[in-house]
Amino acid sequence: MTFWILFAILLGLIALLSLVYLVVSGLFFSIEVKTVKPPLAEGYFIYKFYKNSYKVCSTAFRELNSITQFSKFEKLAVYYDDPEIVKAGSQRYAVGCFIPKKNEEELNKLSKILESNGYSFKYLNKADEVVLVEFPIITSLSILIMVFRVYPKIAEYLKERELCAHPMFEFYNKDKVYVMAPTSNYENFYVSEAK
Repeated sequence: MTFWILFAILLGLIALLSLVYLVVSGLFFSIEVKTVKPPLAEGYFIYKFYKNSYKVCSTAFRELNSITQFSKFEKLAVYYDDPEIVKAGSQRYAVGCFIPKKNEEELNKLSKILESNGYSFKYLNKADEVVLVEFPIITSLSILIMVFRVYPKIAEYLKERELCAHPMFEFYNKDKVYVMAPTSNYENFYVSEAK
């Protein structure tokens, strides 16, 4: 009998810790969608283009992180297709590093390393305005929670306001991700492989 009591207590503790982990990871984080000036300055996007399922894009991030493990530059992912319309094997996206224009010396160092690993680069002008959501990245689960919570809110926001905003960006900056989409000059944000 004592075994079953201890087992029940252990299961209760595991359930409680799991719930705490989900909460800390952003399960109930307040999501505010807004149209603002972008947090991303103009600069260089050193990227690799993919045509696959968005679900496997973490592999692209792992590859990038292994190459740039000592780099201080933010990671950027650009998603070109609506996953509700384009089937998983044909979804286009680019994953790479973003280097602000003022850091051209660092661009030269990093671009040589990345280009030798199959990466390309594109200059991105600053958007006039973006639809934006900020979401904290506290645990590895935060990214998955962000995907399931943020993107439906952005879709709802765009539909309610009859806005056109694309492509979708995920800009990773230290402990948060900015999910955004420009509301004009869309072509500037498409890499040549995605056109």
